[in-house]
Amino acid sequence: MGDARKPEHVAMAADLIADGKTVGFFNRSVCALLGSGDTRAFPDDVIRIKGEKRRSRPVGCILPAATMVAKVDGVKIPAPLRMVFTSATLLQDCLAGLAFARVPLREDFAANIPEHLLSRRADGTAVLMGCDPDGYAPLRNVMLASMARGVRIMAGTSMNPSGSPEITRQQDGIDFARHVGLPMFLGDPLSRGGLHGSPTVLSVDADAVRLIRDSFLPVRILEQILGYSIKRADDMREARQDQISFDEAQNAGLSPSELRELAIAAFDALT
Repeated sequence: MGDARKPEHVAMAADLIADGKTVGFFNRSVCALLGSGDTRAFPDDVIRIKGEKRRSRPVGCILPAATMVAKVDGVKIPAPLRMVFTSATLLQDCLAGLAFARVPLREDFAANIPEHLLSRRADGTAVLMGCDPDGYAPLRNVMLASMARGVRIMAGTSMNPSGSPEITRQQDGIDFARHVGLPMFLGDPLSRGGLHGSPTVLSVDADAVRLIRDSFLPVRILEQILGYSIKRADDMREARQDQISFDEAQNAGLSPSELRELAIAAFDALT
């Protein structure tokens, strides 16, 4: 097992990712598979590990907010949120480390992104699911080290057979990684295991923002950060654990970035 807090272990993981290998990783609240999204090697390995049900589903992307917003089609985002999803600073201040967002892409940019990283809406619009990992240093450091080795987009997904609950205990992740033949598992020795499950997923559609996957972060906090009401998707996946309690009075008057920092601090206290 590697230590995600040690630079030399992060460098080893980044070398493997840049070489097209899949590594195991403890991502604050859930064990994950990480790899390069630049080729079919990672998604094909995900299918091998998780099963055929994954074949038609794109993996998530871990990338800087600046990379994400440069590709977004602002016309296909609710008008009150266009500034957030087209400004790297605002997107990072609002959602980095808190949630994945499925965002519509301009077709000229989508054409330069591997198709296995995209899904398509009914009208053909390309959609990328991404998250800036700022707020959790281990994941951010692996992303930056991989990019320094030439990886354009790092990709990830939860570590579990499709249809089974996510693996949330590090030792279970280590055992699973050995079972499926991963070359490395990066753990977080500072974690106390207080958070469980995959992070929030939002779908940013032309008419609304929808909650696709709930998590330990109450959606009302994201609504306060964005200043926008979030609808529950018809097929929304429920949170795996009780949600973190926040003092509503404490939140009053805080800026979006301050609210995000408050949420990250709550995560850190349980991680």
